[in-house]
Amino acid sequence: MKTIILSVLVCVVSETFCCPPDCSCSIQEKSVNCYGRKLTALPVNIPLDTETLDLRSNSISRVTKSSFQNFTHLKKLQLDFNKITKLEAGTFNNLPYLEIIGLGTNSISTIQKGVFWHLPSVKSIDLTNNFIINLSEGFKNITNINRIDLHGNRIKSIKNEDFRDTTSLLDLILSNNKITQIKRNAFRSLIKLAYLSIKGNPLKKADGLFYKNEVLSYLDLSDCQLKSVPKGLPDSIQHLQLNQNNITRIKAKDFRNKLYLRIIVLDENEIVSIASGAFSTQKNLLQLWLNSNKLTKFPSPLSATVTNVLISNNKISKLAPRDFPVYSMMTDLVLNGNRIQSLLPYTFKNLGKLRNLSINTNKITTLENKMFSGLKNLKLLSISNNRINSIQTNCFYGLSYLNELRLASFLLNDVSIHGNIFKNLPQLTILDIGSSEGLVKNILKSVEMLNSIRNLTEINLKDNNLKTLTSDIINQLSNVQTIKLNDNRWHCDERLGWMKSWLKQNVKKIYMVDDITCYTPRNLRSKRILDLKPNEFAAVTAPVAPPTFMSTTDVFQISNHMNVVTGRVTQATINGKATAKNTTASHTHRKTTRQPATRNTPKKDMRTSISYTSASLIPTTSIIIREIITEERSIKNKFQTTMDVLDEVPTSTISIYNPDSQSALSLNTTDKTNSSQTSLMADGYRINNKTKSSDISTNDKKKERDGQSKHVEEAKNFNLIIIIIATSLTLLFILVVIIIVVIICRKREKVVYHRAVQYDKDNGDVVFFVGDNPSCVATLNKQSRNNSRSRSERGSTSSRPSEDITSELESTMKIYSLDE
Repeated sequence: MKTIILSVLVCVVSETFCCPPDCSCSIQEKSVNCYGRKLTALPVNIPLDTETLDLRSNSISRVTKSSFQNFTHLKKLQLDFNKITKLEAGTFNNLPYLEIIGLGTNSISTIQKGVFWHLPSVKSIDLTNNFIINLSEGFKNITNINRIDLHGNRIKSIKNEDFRDTTSLLDLILSNNKITQIKRNAFRSLIKLAYLSIKGNPLKKADGLFYKNEVLSYLDLSDCQLKSVPKGLPDSIQHLQLNQNNITRIKAKDFRNKLYLRIIVLDENEIVSIASGAFSTQKNLLQLWLNSNKLTKFPSPLSATVTNVLISNNKISKLAPRDFPVYSMMTDLVLNGNRIQSLLPYTFKNLGKLRNLSINTNKITTLENKMFSGLKNLKLLSISNNRINSIQTNCFYGLSYLNELRLASFLLNDVSIHGNIFKNLPQLTILDIGSSEGLVKNILKSVEMLNSIRNLTEINLKDNNLKTLTSDIINQLSNVQTIKLNDNRWHCDERLGWMKSWLKQNVKKIYMVDDITCYTPRNLRSKRILDLKPNEFAAVTAPVAPPTFMSTTDVFQISNHMNVVTGRVTQATINGKATAKNTTASHTHRKTTRQPATRNTPKKDMRTSISYTSASLIPTTSIIIREIITEERSIKNKFQTTMDVLDEVPTSTISIYNPDSQSALSLNTTDKTNSSQTSLMADGYRINNKTKSSDISTNDKKKERDGQSKHVEEAKNFNLIIIIIATSLTLLFILVVIIIVVIICRKREKVVYHRAVQYDKDNGDVVFFVGDNPSCVATLNKQSRNNSRSRSERGSTSSRPSEDITSELESTMKIYSLDE
């Protein structure tokens, strides 16, 4: 009670120390903040010397002439986000220092004459998002104002007198209204106007509106339904927004003499052609935006001063060196979403200052040698989402300063890499190869390529169908600070056991570590690898084809000379003596992470031979032989049949015949208790390879083969049943169609065409059939004689009474006449 009495006494003595209830006040800044206090009227006890009054986000519905008349020191008044519907004339009178008025997001529909009069210091009025339809004389006699914002109202037209007195206006915002017409002299008096936004209005034409605005530098006419570039644009224009219109062509004179023009935005139009030289005379042009149009050619020539060119989502199919000016200052070029199929070497030779190049989502199939030569300062290169099937060794030649390379979403799973593609990228730190399964397979197998990317700090390997990964590969990437491994199909067996501890130690480095989960075996599906216990990792029961180190030279030789790693094996036959019960070895190929291939064991003395229609076979190192035998994914499941047979054959020989060189290779295997020795002989050349013995016992293999054979037989039976049912239904359908056709034909045969007369047994009528169509029937009607009154009604055809015999006939005579 004493506190309340004391505060009242203080307010009486000096009102400057009072503060309204539920508001916050600052004596130093002389401000009162009543933001969001659910007020319905102005609060009491506002200090009279207040300079800033914030009443935003309340429920105030009315302000009057007396509302602010005592606050003569007020400089900033904020009434936005209230429910004010009307402003009375004189509301802001006696406020000589008021500079900023905020009335946005209310329900004001009109601005009465004199509302903003007697405000000599006003600089900015915000009336955004109200219901104003016309301006009438609301801004009359306001000569000192610099900024008016009328965005988001319902204004339909701008008259000549609406802004006649606002001669000091610098910024005018009329966007998102319903303006369909602007009078020719509406902006004539705005000689200081520098910023004008009319976007989002159904204007359709804007010719000759700005001829007196000699200092206008920013003009936004986007989304105004324009069909051409407005005529009479001021020479002072620097930033021009014409996006989201219906412009179809750019003429050479549209931007002529616009010496100060720096930014042109023409996105989302219907532009199909650009006249030669339309963008070559602007000596200060920096940015050209032409995204989402219908261009089929690059808009050359360009001014050498242009630094940013963005032409995504068009129909450009070719680029040539002449499209880019000599000594170009271009730093950013974006050509995403076009139809570019190839890029010739030295296409970008004139772009020595280019730092960012993006050509995502095109139709490029091959990365040729020296394709990007000349881009000596390039920092970022993005070629994602293309149909790349071949990458040449020196495709990135000359990119010595490249930091970031994006090769994500290569749509083909079989990508041929001809050597170490990273050898020319010493500064590479960020590599994005997500969703590029074919590319990743090659990179993770190459020692040279992994050595060339040791400096990476970020790598994306997500969504690449990876099933396993060796710790050696991760150790090669020791400098990585961010790695993405999620969305793969991890096979959680003992070979992946190392990953759990590594994930725990590097949680901060791994992107979305909780999403790194098992895909197989089925009992571990969707379980986080981090949560697995050591004994939960499945036993190694089938080869998962982990990425194995190989030299790039070896990969290249296998791909080009043996056509095995790239899956181009065209014929494989197994010939030998079979048992009496089984004469053919049948194999069903499946992904080894789900189910191993079915195996049938032939006799020990069986002889095996394989025939290929590939290129000449070159002997390499023992690691290549191991790669051919064990890497199921690398050889596209073509070699697994032979290897399955060899696993169970103590002594066997594989003969490989090359039709090109007319020479043969022989592969001998010898079964021992703890190890097996494999030798390859080609024209006197011999290579020995020792491999570890299998960890699976003979009994386990037998059980596994029995179970797999059972599943294969069930699948075959199921397929046979489906074929039988489909064939039966097809035959039944054909039979029904034949029956219907026969019935229709027989019905037609019953009709006798061209018959003269047919008697109806029921009533004795006569029916005539005319022509070949039995449905066209001419029926004769009968009439009794005693119903006939005239000669014509009796059916007489004679005009003479003496010749009329119908008059003497019996009354029961029937008369027939043909229906019309």
